[in-house]
Amino acid sequence: MRSAKIFHGAMIIAVLMILSGIAWSIDISNGYYYSTESRGHNPQVITSYNFGPQIYYYSGTYDRTYFLWMQRGGTGYSIENMVLYYDHTTEELSNSYGVDPGIPGATDCHAHGALVVADDGHIIVVHERLWNTSGSGHNGRYQIKRSVNPEDPSAGFTLVHETGMGNCYPKIWKTANGDLFVSSRYGSDSYYDHYRIMLYKSTDNGLTWDTGNIVVNFGTAKNYWAYHSRIIQSDSDGIHLAVNRCDRDPGYGYPDCYYLNSEDGEIWQNIDASFTKNIITDGPLTCDEMDSYCLVQHLPGNNEVTSLASGCFSPAGNLYFINCETFRDNPDPADWYLRYWEDDEWKKIVIPHNDEFIWIYGIHCITDEEFDIYLEYCGTPMHEIQIWKTTDRGLTWNAVEEITSGSTFDHRYPVLTSNLDDSPYLSLTSSYLNAGTCADFFILSREKPTTSIEEGSASGFPADVILYQNSPNPVSLHTAISYTLAETGAVSLSVYNIDGRLVETLVNGEMQDAGNHSCLWDTGEICSGIYFYRITTGNVTETRMCTVLR
Repeated sequence: MRSAKIFHGAMIIAVLMILSGIAWSIDISNGYYYSTESRGHNPQVITSYNFGPQIYYYSGTYDRTYFLWMQRGGTGYSIENMVLYYDHTTEELSNSYGVDPGIPGATDCHAHGALVVADDGHIIVVHERLWNTSGSGHNGRYQIKRSVNPEDPSAGFTLVHETGMGNCYPKIWKTANGDLFVSSRYGSDSYYDHYRIMLYKSTDNGLTWDTGNIVVNFGTAKNYWAYHSRIIQSDSDGIHLAVNRCDRDPGYGYPDCYYLNSEDGEIWQNIDASFTKNIITDGPLTCDEMDSYCLVQHLPGNNEVTSLASGCFSPAGNLYFINCETFRDNPDPADWYLRYWEDDEWKKIVIPHNDEFIWIYGIHCITDEEFDIYLEYCGTPMHEIQIWKTTDRGLTWNAVEEITSGSTFDHRYPVLTSNLDDSPYLSLTSSYLNAGTCADFFILSREKPTTSIEEGSASGFPADVILYQNSPNPVSLHTAISYTLAETGAVSLSVYNIDGRLVETLVNGEMQDAGNHSCLWDTGEICSGIYFYRITTGNVTETRMCTVLR
């Protein structure tokens, strides 16, 4: 297995990077890259998630993870978006290359961008072009840039599309067929009408873009704003939107969060596909439709805040969210929950933290029982980036690693690879604060934690097959039983009662390919009690226990 360190040679190496003529010294220690000249924008002044350096993995001619970050603003600076990459073959970090000239002297933090790599290898960056240098110069035009050369930002970027005014908070997706999508909190150049979510589409690797279609319209009946984010996912998973509605009268709270998804940007649906709508022929989702079909959480208080801070899919295709609940005027300590859809409702599992101040920014699902969350632990005097793990679907959590324990800096706002499910590596960035208007950041890249068939699993099962705990357990109506095969073979999967009598055969000697598999057991009318499910493939048999509760 490759070392967690991402450099060759000595423990501390000095690297000189050229950032549009600016010399930026990097210290490499404990396996991380650190910037040291306070050139990055301080994300602390931004009030939503996913605003640290953005990350995307792409394997083509090269095997690289790309990072997009934004320089600081103010006198002598220009809030310029920059791209660099880490090459997993050479284990080297590139120079940073400018995407846009920025706005000299600008101070507004909203010019941050998002990036993806198109199927032809060209790097696509979208960012907001500020329309003045003040702290309220946002809600301007999106500029979409395409790298001159594929997989290489060094020759610069070409402007391929510019939207009209009123766009803010860009997110970007690539879907299974290579189409690209850019989303926006959308309004006019007015500061008070941003109650819509807009989506722009390209079908030719980012060369041309449509004029956009509104996905969500909360309307003008109340003074609403619309915020949104994307989850950590594979490019093949489509477009998954987590939406927050801000109620500006009274109290300026964020009491509602929603989830919806689409494969093509036109037909949208809720979590169980009980509601679908074609926004091209039937118009955007309305406030009433969002409340009736897409609502995940509503809080009644005027000052309360609920948000879907991060989300991911399990290998079995189940969706999980990290949900934050807090108060706008007193956010610490927030309450945190693991959320997932089951039995026709959103389940809610408390993430205990003993009233300690934490902020969770990322989640990675290894199985439907095992998750890692990446969080900012607000300690004294320094904030640390930690990994917490659960192996029982969120019932208990343990801190398993302090990623920044060797650092003397105040680390905040960790960001994970946006298409982490497509990457064999876990890449992470975090900002550390040196001043009120600027920050430095560090980069970590190492092999992604996963259940390894070759090395066995944490459960201790033989390498030929890994049988996972069913989910949910206990069972009321139906449950998913997942397993991983090391090689193609005949598989049998059956359920037995506590007396050893066969209850049901779920898989009967079927030939199945190596990889991950899952089947659904409908418990029907069977009685409450203890049951066992057993898998047999080749000469290997494994058994687990589950509970049925009526």
